[in-house]
Amino acid sequence: MENNRLYRFDKENIELKPVSRIKQFLYDNALYLVLSVFSIVLILWIDESLKQDKIISTLEAQIEILTRTVEMEEESDTLHIRIAQATLEGKKNIPFNDSIVFAYIVSCKAWYPDIIMAQYKIESTSGTSDVARNAKNFFGMRPVSGKRKHYTTQRHGDSYCGYAVYDNWKLSILDKILWEHFRFNEVKPDKETYLKAHLNYAEADEYLKVVKKVAAKYTTH
Repeated sequence: MENNRLYRFDKENIELKPVSRIKQFLYDNALYLVLSVFSIVLILWIDESLKQDKIISTLEAQIEILTRTVEMEEESDTLHIRIAQATLEGKKNIPFNDSIVFAYIVSCKAWYPDIIMAQYKIESTSGTSDVARNAKNFFGMRPVSGKRKHYTTQRHGDSYCGYAVYDNWKLSILDKILWEHFRFNEVKPDKETYLKAHLNYAEADEYLKVVKKVAAKYTTH
């Protein structure tokens, strides 16, 4: 008999006969065929997994975009509601203190309420500076110019010592938030970028360090 040759037992003739060529081929190449099938299955599984991962990544990205869009719409809606309310209050001497101001900043869904609060305290001496008292301007905002073409809550065509004038202090805070949305194209920046952007106009030495120190008192609220 030939080596590695596969035989079958013929009961009628009581003898061994070679199996068909197909069976012999399957016998001789069994391991190869098993490995080939396994490889094909593995490749298909990997390809399907990669497709699923890609689909999941795409869905996660879409969800993130939709979530941020909803958040931006909510911020925008809240901001415009606050603007309408503050505008209706008109030229009123609305009572305020640090707690009231901070609560209002938070209610307006400002990106970083602690930073805005710090600026309010530093730039207007908690609302007691000359410009704050006479122009209701807490942040030293300048009148709208050609560089700043967007919606503003400033009193149109009016100024005080070169600073913008508002009917009440709430409109000053709202204008500050509007300016930041305009400055960053409606996309919330990371905190460090947001802070450094204020160095472009700040006049105080080591302004950033001072702002961070004051803001730290409000960060955990």
